[in-house]
Amino acid sequence: MFYKLLILTVFTVVHVHAIGELRDLHEEHGPVAYEFQYEVHDPHTGDIKSQKEARKDDHVVGVYQLIEPDGHRRIVHYKADDHNGFEAVVSREPTNIKIPVPEVQHKILAPTLLHH
Repeated sequence: MFYKLLILTVFTVVHVHAIGELRDLHEEHGPVAYEFQYEVHDPHTGDIKSQKEARKDDHVVGVYQLIEPDGHRRIVHYKADDHNGFEAVVSREPTNIKIPVPEVQHKILAPTLLHH
């Protein structure tokens, strides 16, 4: 009986300690803030795009743009927060940018006769 009580006590202490550690893993953190931006302009592939974003606490605002295959610029202004969720306003504008189109090469192969 003593051993059963000892094992039960040890199990209870270990279990309570493990629950305390799980609670420590979910601590609240302070305010979150960041900013980033990038740009890509690759004349070889025609990949032209950029993005800028900022976050303070639970509010995110940003804009990204890209050149579509038809040469138009797509601009997306967005914001997100806990109250309204994600909201985006999308616009398109013409540009004089020409996206390089890869040349398709047609090869005509002569038939090959096989003899067995």
